[in-house]
Amino acid sequence: MKIGLRHYLTVAFTIVATVPVLVLGLWVEKTSMEKELAAVSEKHLLLATSTTAALDRYARDAKGVFSLFAESVHSRASPAELDLAQKFGFRYIHLHAPDGSEIARMSFDEAADNGISPQIFKVLYGQSGDEAAFSPVMDDGAGAPTLFLTKRLATGQLAIGALNLDYIRKMQSAISFGRKGHSAIVDRRGNTMAHPRPEWQQQITNLSAVKPVELMMAGKSGVAKFFSPAMGKDMITGYSTVPETGWGVMVPQPLEELEERAGDVKKMALGLIVIGLVAAALISWALAGLLVRPLEAVINAARWFSKGYLDTRVQAMPDGYPQEFRDLGSSVNAMIRDVAKGIVEREDAERDLQITHDHLGHMTNRLQNLNRELESRVEERSSDLLEEINQRSELAEALQLSNLRLKDFAESASDWFWEMDENLRWSYFSDKFTLITGISTDQLLGRTFEESGVFDETDRPCQAHMAELQAHHAFRNFEHYLTRANGESVYVSISANPIFDENGAFAGYRGTGTDVTERRMLDRMKTEFITTVSHELRTPLTSIHGALGLLASDVFGSLSGEANGLLEIAKLNSDRLLKVIDDVLDVEKLEKGILEIDYRPVNLSKLVADTVAEHAGLSRKQNIDIQLLDPAPDLKIQGDARRLAQAIGNLLSNAVKFSDDGRAVEVALTRDGDRARISIHDSGPGIPKIFRDHIFDRFALVDSSDRRQVGGTGLGLYIAKSIIDRHQGSIGFQSEEGVGSTFFIELPITAN
Repeated sequence: MKIGLRHYLTVAFTIVATVPVLVLGLWVEKTSMEKELAAVSEKHLLLATSTTAALDRYARDAKGVFSLFAESVHSRASPAELDLAQKFGFRYIHLHAPDGSEIARMSFDEAADNGISPQIFKVLYGQSGDEAAFSPVMDDGAGAPTLFLTKRLATGQLAIGALNLDYIRKMQSAISFGRKGHSAIVDRRGNTMAHPRPEWQQQITNLSAVKPVELMMAGKSGVAKFFSPAMGKDMITGYSTVPETGWGVMVPQPLEELEERAGDVKKMALGLIVIGLVAAALISWALAGLLVRPLEAVINAARWFSKGYLDTRVQAMPDGYPQEFRDLGSSVNAMIRDVAKGIVEREDAERDLQITHDHLGHMTNRLQNLNRELESRVEERSSDLLEEINQRSELAEALQLSNLRLKDFAESASDWFWEMDENLRWSYFSDKFTLITGISTDQLLGRTFEESGVFDETDRPCQAHMAELQAHHAFRNFEHYLTRANGESVYVSISANPIFDENGAFAGYRGTGTDVTERRMLDRMKTEFITTVSHELRTPLTSIHGALGLLASDVFGSLSGEANGLLEIAKLNSDRLLKVIDDVLDVEKLEKGILEIDYRPVNLSKLVADTVAEHAGLSRKQNIDIQLLDPAPDLKIQGDARRLAQAIGNLLSNAVKFSDDGRAVEVALTRDGDRARISIHDSGPGIPKIFRDHIFDRFALVDSSDRRQVGGTGLGLYIAKSIIDRHQGSIGFQSEEGVGSTFFIELPITAN
């Protein structure tokens, strides 16, 4: 077989077209395993951190429920309390004396309450403290792996709660993927709490020698490769630690599964390379034929003409051929006619032949230029197509990864996701919404707040929230209740951000929601308990305080110096206790919205000076001086003098408590435009950063071992902020750890 121009063109075009395909295929084959490792590492770490977040909430809630029951273990559990305890997995709660003798018990699972052996009590008593704390998982004496919660009460007695591991194991069994992908949960010592192998759970097998478990015991989170004794394989795992308890969660998967998926990708890449080569060869052969065929027609016509067939002509090219090829055929035919005529008229023919020859050279150059231009365009278009293919492949991979992430978030999160359109109509709810609230999404999709029928439109918070939606503002932790089909109410908390398109036009909301029904019930029970206790204590305490005042005034005769000292201590303690009760009752009034504010003209300069003088005596007893620095004169405001003095006094009391002995608390009153500013600076230890976001919450207390050993309820700052808010003012602070803190109050000044 002779090798012609068509073969050369086919080989050249095939090489040009297949080089990019080969490069792409080799790159995909090389990076497939790296992409598998990167994708799996991110997914497994996300699963581990999501699970630890859920376990952290469970541990905190379980401690809260245990602390509540520990104070009432002498009473019989109500059905609601029994249901709450069983939800958290409590088997029983016992109250023991320091010598180990049982004082009282509250059983939630009679079959599992076999009492606490002396050996277990000795271990639990040694690790207990004033705060509720989890023990490592251990045998309860009857062969059941158990977590114990312990807390030493103020009476010196030890409260012990036993929990089963059903909730933790349920979370572990919910994570399964691939053929052998699973999860495992261990306590802070590496003991197995939840694992796919039941015998390891029952035997409480210690896994501290396994690399990821060792890292979790050190409080770390991340991704690691290791050899699994359970599977007998090399694994890759994401791992994370529960901050509240030190428990660890790991989500491993065999590396061989990733290698299999990467092998599939390599096979696919090889197939694409083969297909690309075949397609490039076929297209190149066809394109070369398209370019060579007109030349072959011209050559054939010339060959027949040279043999004496003067009527030979180049066949006309079909309409699909380029105009240049058709022009070439016409030109060659004209040349043949001229040559034939030249045979008769030789001289004219020679002249015409020269002209034709020159014309043919010009056309040949033009054809070569066109050929080069065509090759350049083909190469440019091939490059554009390759770039477009790469871009679409990257976009497809990014879209697939984004969809997988969203699916993992929705399935593993304990909350739900939702969306609204630009008309404030719900357009999407994740499946967790119906699972948590019991309300079908059909009641909400395509409807607004007002149209849904599950909200109370007369509720003021709901009205304010609807106004906030109309204003397109972001919001956080808006709590309200939903009405189920059976008439029950469920309390939820939702947060969201507004969405705007590329032109800045409002496009809707996108946010999350969570069930807060149990938390609200616990808050209500705690508030009702504290309020009841406060009311019951106030009357007898008032009588005691009055009696101490009469004794101190010598109405019943003079007392000895030692008796007067004891009487003064008792009177100070009764004053402090009355203030605690008054604070608790004020909190109750604030929450019910019934705290009375008597607005009158107030000389703020005099009020600050009087308040400082009132607290100066108590502060000097603690070797701390309160200094009032040149207050601005005659600043007048509209407000309740008694309540404002209470707020300022709470800040002064805190400053004195946290100041070092022999240091001074500085108080300043200044004017800034139309607002008065009261600043109170102390030289105490400062406020830890982790506590600053919650410092104005109810019962907020800084637990720092290097501060003054003082008491407190954690209500002073909460009450102060509530009072200042009622005066259209603001309260804030600046603090540096180890240096001190400055609290400030700003209030509007009246015009006259």
